[in-house]
Amino acid sequence: MDQETAGPHPALREETSLQSRDFVENSGAGASLPPPTRLWTASSGSPSIRFDPALLEEIRAESVRALHGMGKGGIEIGGILLGTIDDTSYSIQSWRPIRCDYARGSSFLLSARDLATLSCQVEAVQADPAFAGLRLVGWFVSHTRGSLDPRLDESQLHTRLFNIPGSLLLTLKPGRFGDAEVAIHTFEPGDPPSLRPLDPLLPLLTSHSVKPPAGLDFDTAPPPLLSDNRFGTDSPPSRRRWLAAVAAVAGFTFLTIGAIAIWNSSPAPHASSQAPTPPPPLPSGPPLQLLSLHLEATEDAIRVSWDTSSAPLRNLKSGSLSVWDQGQVFVRQLSPDELRLGSIEYTRSLGEVRVQLTIQAQDRDWSETAHYAPFRIPD
Repeated sequence: MDQETAGPHPALREETSLQSRDFVENSGAGASLPPPTRLWTASSGSPSIRFDPALLEEIRAESVRALHGMGKGGIEIGGILLGTIDDTSYSIQSWRPIRCDYARGSSFLLSARDLATLSCQVEAVQADPAFAGLRLVGWFVSHTRGSLDPRLDESQLHTRLFNIPGSLLLTLKPGRFGDAEVAIHTFEPGDPPSLRPLDPLLPLLTSHSVKPPAGLDFDTAPPPLLSDNRFGTDSPPSRRRWLAAVAAVAGFTFLTIGAIAIWNSSPAPHASSQAPTPPPPLPSGPPLQLLSLHLEATEDAIRVSWDTSSAPLRNLKSGSLSVWDQGQVFVRQLSPDELRLGSIEYTRSLGEVRVQLTIQAQDRDWSETAHYAPFRIPD
């Protein structure tokens, strides 16, 4: 299956483009409701996989956190998946991380020591009473680079330790906005064995990537700038008087030279009979509409907010958010409902960030840019 698609970033596609029976159901009534599950069904009708939503959120959060770990592109992670299998119906209920010492770089490439540890871990979890009733159904790995297709090392690892017919491999690609995409593969033994890709992709959206405005206070004036005295003590009174005298003499000299230059350049009274040029007319038409784009740094993200009461958002059709970060450009398409919320969070790096919000309204397009630079103490 070809996982490459057109677009600015493969992990930023909208969930509305997914063509699957992917929903959260909570059947039953009364006091003893079963826990909610998320159902994914292949486009061919089978297999189907039920996920614990909390489990998906944990895996998404860990992969996004690792994306912003050491190195320019972050690190990749993996984990084993535990649950049940009933013919072509899967239920994934728990997971455990796979240890990787990253001796071969930031990709998820296991060393000989890691492989020995994983082999013992696979045997241990199946004998652990804490996982009674569950079995090993597969594993997952995150891809911070390249496509969602399984790599050669991953195929070899699956054939070696997860070679049960029908076992799952989930390849996950985290995005800068906190969302992620998951490609699902099933193991088919044979000569040679293979990992069969299944359609469609499973989108994972962070529960806090889009949230209502956080009550930003735009009315309070910023605190006054600190006095230059923070760099040292004031000068002695005698020195200040001497500096004031020098400044006064210099100012008087400049004023005198300026007056003489103006006098020499002015024409004679009889040389000009024209009336003075009238001032340019004031611009007509409605006042300029602003989106009031604002950036605010949080603990590990940049909160991008805008004015939901501005005129461009009253008749909007769609919009997009472009982020320039460390030489890379990330684009997120925004639906009208997301635009009316008024804010979104971007998982930032440690450098400067430039954000552009574009609104496609009924009459025209609107665009506004904001810039964020982290505060640095001067050397």
